[in-house]
This record gives sequence, C-alpha cells and structure tokens, in this order.
Amino acid sequence: GEAPTLGRWFSWRGELPGPDPTAAELGARLGASVSERCRADQPVACQLSGGLDSAMVAALAVRSGVETAYTVQFSGDTGWDELPQARRVAAHLGMRHRVISLDQEQLLTHFDAAVVASGGPVINTHAPAKWLLCQMVRADGHAVLLSGEGADEIFWGYEHLIADWHRASGGDHRPSAAVAGIHLATGARLDTDAVGR
Repeated sequence: GEAPTLGRWFSWRGELPGPDPTAAELGARLGASVSERCRADQPVACQLSGGLDSAMVAALAVRSGVETAYTVQFSGDTGWDELPQARRVAAHLGMRHRVISLDQEQLLTHFDAAVVASGGPVINTHAPAKWLLCQMVRADGHAVLLSGEGADEIFWGYEHLIADWHRASGGDHRPSAAVAGIHLATGARLDTDAVGR
C-alpha cells in the first residue's frame, strides 16, 4: 500500500576481496554454500543440464540428501541436447531423474509467458525451457531447485566478463570475431530475422 522506494543497495568498485582461494578452500566454500541451500522447509531438487556446473552442484546436494534431478531434453536438436550426459551423472549419483522433452514448437508457444515470468532479458529459447521445467518441478511438489547457473560469472565463462576483467586491470583482450559478435558489442552481429518472425 505504499509507494516503492528506490535506492542503491550495493556498490562494487571492481576490487577483489582477497587472494584467490586454493582448490581445497574453493571446494569447501562451494560445499558449504550448497549444503546451506539444501536446508529448506520444502523439498529440494537439482536442475541437471549435463554440464560440469550443474553436475558439481548435484554431487554436493546429494551429500545433503537431495534425491531428484530434472533435465530438459531438446528433442530434434542434437546440438543443444545434453540428456545423455545428464543421465550418466544422475545414474552415477544415484538420483531419481525426471526429464521433460521439449520441441521447437513448444519453446516458441511458451516464449511469451517465459519472458513475462523471467523479469530480465531473454536472449534465447532457454527461458521457455527453464520456465516449463520449473512448472514440472513445482507440479512434482518441489519448491527449491538448485542449478549451476552463475558459475560462468564467477569463473569467467563468458567473453564479456573476461573483457571486463582485462579492462579493469588495464590490460587488453581480443576475442575471436564470432565470440565478440555474440558476447560483446563489437564484431559481426548475429542474424536476428528469425527472432522477428
């Protein structure tokens, strides 16, 4: 019933908080972080893409009693579909594995709803895939879903983050033209006619 108040809640000057942790320290911090998020009054599950980030989170979550993993299968698209890798990880960890299979038509049909629900920029059809996956997770009774999202930001998985680091350090970084066109505001741009259609 009140007007919102806007204000800055965080100010980062680009400095690092201290020396980089050792591998053991990093492992302990990640383990503690995942363990803390597994302490919930609602059932917890994991999003398992088949990549290293989500596999690591799932492995740490299993230690805290998480038993179920969810994966999106991109049917008809062998370039994006990581279901075989996700199945191997889930089997290795002994997790119950739930899969939602989505085709291009389903992704396009639910694109608008995913944009509205996302609250942020949507640059590809991963948003409707994640939105539909979350519908399945919720229908199964899980209210907490852990994922590997954010690892690229922490470990410099994107070219724009690497470029920012080099700029802040006074250095220079020259990615390939294709990568610059996708991740940076330089280089050849992608053909976006399909998005318009």
